Amino acid sequence: MMPASPKARPEMKYLTFKEYVLSRPPEDTPAGDFIEDTKRIVAQPVGHSLDFTTWDALRDFMHMRGAGPEAIKAGRTVWRRYCRVPN
Repeated sequence: MMPASPKARPEMKYLTFKEYVLSRPPEDTPAGDFIEDTKRIVAQPVGHSLDFTTWDALRDFMHMRGAGPEAIKAGRTVWRRYCRVPN
C-alpha cells in the first residue's frame, strides 16, 4: 500500500504535491523527466491543479493522459519521495 500524502495530517501545514514538484531541481533520471513533464502540465493555460492526495488519484490521472509503464513507475518514485518530505 502506498503511503498517504502529508495532506492526510490536516492539523499541520503541509507541502502539496504540486508545490513539491515545482520545487524540485532538474535531474537526469526517469523521475526527473516525470517532474519536468508535470511542470509543463501545470504551466499550460488550462493546466491541471495537481492537487493529488493519494497515489491512486495520481496514477489514474496518468493513465487518463496515456502514460506508459515507465512513466507510471517514475511517477510512483516521485510520489514516494513526496510522502517522505517532513512537514
